[in-house]
Amino acid sequence: MSSPVQPQTEPIAGYTLTERIGAGGYGEVWKARAPGGLAKAVKFIYGRLDDDRAACELRALERIKQVRHPFLLSLERIEVVEGQLIILTELADASLKDRFDQCRRQGLPGIPRDELLVYLQDAADALDYMSEEHSLQHLDVKPENLLIVGGRVKVADFGLVKEINDRTVSLMGGLTPVYAAPETFDGHPSRHSDQYSLAIVYQEMLTGVLPFPGRTTAQLMSQHLYSRPRLASLPAAERPIIERALSKDPNQRFTSCRELIEALRLADRSSAGAAVRGAALEMGNQRQETLPTAAASGGTEPEPEPAPACATSWGGDNPPTLRTLALDEAPLLGARQEIGRPVARPVASVEPEPPPLHRELPPLPAESCSARLSPTLVVGIGGTAGHALVRLARRLEHRLGDASAGPAIRLLLIDTDLAALEWALQAARQGAEWIETLAMPLRQPQDYREDADRWLRWLSRRWLYNIPRSLQTGGLRPLGRLALADHAQILFQRLRAALRAIAQPEALAVTGAAARIDRRDPAPRLFVLGSISGGTASGMILDVGYAVRQLAEELGLDGHRVFGILAHSTVRNPQAKGLAIANATACLRELEHYCRTGRFPGDPTCNLAPRADPQGPFQAYLVHLGDDLTSPQFEEAADRLAEYLYLDLLTCAGGFFDATRASPAEPAGLGHPTVRTFGLSQIGYTQSETVRMAVDWLSAALLSRWCGEGADHAAPTQLPAEGMLSATAEGPSQPQSTMGGATLSAEVLPLQLEYWVQAAEAHLREELGGDESAFLRTALKGTGEPGSAGAPQPPIRFLSVLNAILGDRTTGGDSACSRLQLALVKRLKQQAQTQAETLAQWVLRLADTSPLRLEAARLAVQWAADRLRTLETEAEAALRQSVTELANAEKQLLESPLGTRPTRRGWLGLGRSQEPTPEERYHAYFRQRIGHLALRGTILWLRALRAHVTALADRLLDLRRRLMLAAERFGPQAETAIGTPAAPPSSLAQGRQSLESLLAAILRQQRETMLARLDRVMYASLLESRGGLRGLLACDEDLATLLDRPLRQMARQVILQTLAQFDLRRLLVPEITETNSLATLEAWLAAAEPRVGQGEGAVRRLLMVPANLDATPIVAAVAQRTRHSPTTLVDRDAEIVLCTEVADVSLVRAMEGLVRDRPECVEIATRLHCRTDVPWHRSASEDAGR
Repeated sequence: MSSPVQPQTEPIAGYTLTERIGAGGYGEVWKARAPGGLAKAVKFIYGRLDDDRAACELRALERIKQVRHPFLLSLERIEVVEGQLIILTELADASLKDRFDQCRRQGLPGIPRDELLVYLQDAADALDYMSEEHSLQHLDVKPENLLIVGGRVKVADFGLVKEINDRTVSLMGGLTPVYAAPETFDGHPSRHSDQYSLAIVYQEMLTGVLPFPGRTTAQLMSQHLYSRPRLASLPAAERPIIERALSKDPNQRFTSCRELIEALRLADRSSAGAAVRGAALEMGNQRQETLPTAAASGGTEPEPEPAPACATSWGGDNPPTLRTLALDEAPLLGARQEIGRPVARPVASVEPEPPPLHRELPPLPAESCSARLSPTLVVGIGGTAGHALVRLARRLEHRLGDASAGPAIRLLLIDTDLAALEWALQAARQGAEWIETLAMPLRQPQDYREDADRWLRWLSRRWLYNIPRSLQTGGLRPLGRLALADHAQILFQRLRAALRAIAQPEALAVTGAAARIDRRDPAPRLFVLGSISGGTASGMILDVGYAVRQLAEELGLDGHRVFGILAHSTVRNPQAKGLAIANATACLRELEHYCRTGRFPGDPTCNLAPRADPQGPFQAYLVHLGDDLTSPQFEEAADRLAEYLYLDLLTCAGGFFDATRASPAEPAGLGHPTVRTFGLSQIGYTQSETVRMAVDWLSAALLSRWCGEGADHAAPTQLPAEGMLSATAEGPSQPQSTMGGATLSAEVLPLQLEYWVQAAEAHLREELGGDESAFLRTALKGTGEPGSAGAPQPPIRFLSVLNAILGDRTTGGDSACSRLQLALVKRLKQQAQTQAETLAQWVLRLADTSPLRLEAARLAVQWAADRLRTLETEAEAALRQSVTELANAEKQLLESPLGTRPTRRGWLGLGRSQEPTPEERYHAYFRQRIGHLALRGTILWLRALRAHVTALADRLLDLRRRLMLAAERFGPQAETAIGTPAAPPSSLAQGRQSLESLLAAILRQQRETMLARLDRVMYASLLESRGGLRGLLACDEDLATLLDRPLRQMARQVILQTLAQFDLRRLLVPEITETNSLATLEAWLAAAEPRVGQGEGAVRRLLMVPANLDATPIVAAVAQRTRHSPTTLVDRDAEIVLCTEVADVSLVRAMEGLVRDRPECVEIATRLHCRTDVPWHRSASEDAGR
């Protein structure tokens, strides 16, 4: 068929082509109308039949056409038309790739897990059937070849199907490198090759991420052959499963595809990666929208529709600069320069702000500030909130354990960046259970334009033309509100569910018991946290605040205790810094408008109702984290936010904050909104990065120590010979031996072959009735036994009877065994089983008593296996010698005459010597045969016992592998992460890095002590109840999951106990309180002073100290420098914390402080307002700038 395929033609009579479905490297597929109106699929193979590709396809079809299975796509006709191969099959509804693309358009990372497993179970059944029943491998398993028919999957496209043992045809020309198993690249597929491809399909269809990200065939081949797969996108519990299926060695994979899918079904789904995907799944079920695949996102955006003249497009993924936010391209020389028309004209005059007032509030009595627990929801928005919630989650995990112990506390993290959500859950480690996530990405611009009227009621048209390709806000706050409006329904559902959960009385009771807090207040406290400097939180935080209040009131809860923590910070990049200031100013200006007017207009797009309330969306805290922050400085600032929230939630500081917030406010004048702020400084190490890394380091070190990694093997290698089983020449009576407190009788594993042979002979004698001579006489009775009334039988007759009893020695045991042989083998196998059990108990006891743990057990097993192998070699040599001796004895027996005892002349003719009688010769030969049979039994005995020992070694090796996998969870570089030991700092003024260096030096110095203590604690708290490391052999649970939480908790406890011995607080505190250390004291106090509203507001200070520290000198130092005493509270586990809480800070003056050094940001802020349907007031700060 030389001409191109055309629609409405009949390449085969009766089959009319209607439309092309797709095309690939080997051909193209068309939909056809078959006789009777049925729809079929027609595949045209490129080239003529004698071409390589067509010939390969035909060979594959010859192999597969006789295979029938419900999950294999049926082949209906194979035709050759004008030299071209044409294949007719049933028509599918879609491919798995089509379903994946559909899920991505709905905003999901991939196909929902349960649905995907149903599909892949079908594929696994078909692939295993091909392999097990027909020895065929598909070799082109990929999403496009898994076709969905009636909700089930059928495997299709058999162009590469190959017999497993066929080595005649190269596969390279037709492989799909993304999914190909390593062994297929050299044309040697195995029966596990399709399983490898199926595992890649699973990860890609679930997460949208491939385990091998190469782009070229050469890159992919290299990665398949030599690189480890990238499995971070998978849930933690599924990673070892997929890693096994992607083993480079086919023999290390699962035995079948069905076994792989079953392992995935049983895997725990509550990992950090599953939580992110679960959030995205829930999001996708609520709306139908387009989220591009990785390939699509890299393309160019369609040509935009005509935009307003004022719109400026920056496109791409880069955030706009201040210049691009202006109405033209003239540089911004200052706020006084007019740039275009304003977004909204002022609608009312603004009275001047009253002068700032400063009040120092008196300290509160400690008894009025007891810890209290309230139902609490913390909603974090954006990246800064993510960093803070990660640290808060760690604190909650340290205090309460897993999230089930604190159901009255919920953390919900919202972001447009899915990668940021994934990072947060991974960074929180075990604390990730405390964080719920909700992904709220933007969609493609054309998706919003199709429903433009819905958005343009409140959004400027220009924002619909400037959505970054990353589908994140790019630092633009109007896009943050667009993401909120797009996901409002699912957000409301999640908020409503969280509020209902924390409000349950039993939730408060469970959390109070876990936190050991008796004072409980059922009125909820609700926090909304985010950075107003970026695009996501700045654009949606005010509306989220109103949403939280609205939903709380709908559920009958108190909606007045809603607190908004508006964080602000900048980096050193001038353009990014300017945009951050402009975003913050715009957000605060909107907050000022809502508070000044006392009215919120609501928004049907976001399901928000109008409301009249001068408080605005929440009681607002404006917290300036710092300018020009480096990454470490930003992390410290985020940690201060987390510490503030933790103190409020679960310590007696919560009573202080409640009382301070309840203090009457100073009237600031009508229509002059105020905010609160705080500053916080702490001295201590419990939340330091060094301690956190040391927990991983110590945990991984202990697991490695259990496995024998890094152990000194010099001493243990001598133990087997000297102290483990030091045998003596006394044979069976050798004494017991001891190693590491574990004793083993020498009878369990004697070192001399003589013992084993004697024991086997003893078993034989028992089977013979205890008297071998009597047994022989009885067996030969009536056969002419020598010495009877009849004449002796010839030796040939005697040997025949003996072979019937003992078995034919000349067969080497290959023929049918005699009854005596069978009885002996049964006895020896039972003996081997008993010995193996005793030996296993002794070996495994070494794992719990020896300092080398599993390494001691491994050495013992290795020695036992080597010794058994040596004994077996000695026994085989003895058996060969016995065969020779028996042959000689038989020859003599057959050549000796029967009759009377022969005589011969003695030596030198002096006297006579007598030859043995026939009876004596027969009895001697019988004993030789008994010894020969005992040797053969001994060999079988040794082999049986060695098989048990080998199985024990395999179990120990598997346990070691599982423990090493658990150790990898703590990070391969955990030990080097805490830095190089450094000299202790001479003063605290050297900064945080000096403290971290001091901690690292101490922890490294105490490493062995901490490891020994952690070993004891873990045994006492966890392993002892499970039978020690021995119990882990029979444990089917994932050890990484089983050990992770308790090991981290115990490691942290050991580390803190070790550091407490050095009393670092007492080392550092004197430097603050000494009068000659004014610089240090000033630095500590300055860190606790808020950057917002300096010199105004109602100020009250809190000093938290641990129970074992005398706070008197610190209180005196603080009072001397500030002229006011702080409220001093003692908490058992507290750091030394100084917190300054300030109320009644003018919101307008706070804005003025932000733009004081960047006045050009005032005008830019007017272009960053989220809503065009609200007539924003011009604030006093703008008027001052103009």
